[in-house]
Amino acid sequence: MNDAIEKAKRQTLHGKDRLLKTLSFVPDDKLNWSPSPTAATALQIAAHAGLSNYRFIQQMRRQPMPTYATEAERLKAGADADADITTRQAAIDEIELATEEVLAFLDTLTDADVDSTVKLPFREVPMRHLMRRPGLHMEHHAGQIDYLQTCWGDMVWHF
Repeated sequence: MNDAIEKAKRQTLHGKDRLLKTLSFVPDDKLNWSPSPTAATALQIAAHAGLSNYRFIQQMRRQPMPTYATEAERLKAGADADADITTRQAAIDEIELATEEVLAFLDTLTDADVDSTVKLPFREVPMRHLMRRPGLHMEHHAGQIDYLQTCWGDMVWHF
């Protein structure tokens, strides 16, 4: 198997594990807490991180991306999708399922695919970069949940 594919798969699993471990330390009474009315909660962040994996697969498959007239429209569409996930277990299940789909998709790539570029609406991106995005994205959002934990006084590093 292509080394870049194996690295992307490991990074995806690492990002998922980090996100789920961080989420596991969020107390039930803080799952829907946010520091301000416009800030995301840990549950919303986890839902977004899981659901975004489907968008990354769509990009890697070179499928058309949805278009929105405004940035506000795009943000509302994302928030509406995330709103369907209302419990910790639903978020965990979605993260697990979406991660499995990413890994299965990565297994379908050929060496030529790995060395290709993908034209996205905003720029052309190397497939090698897109392959790494699911793991990086989940890890990034784990860091956001880490920050929320410090807001309510949890100063322990949950690595």
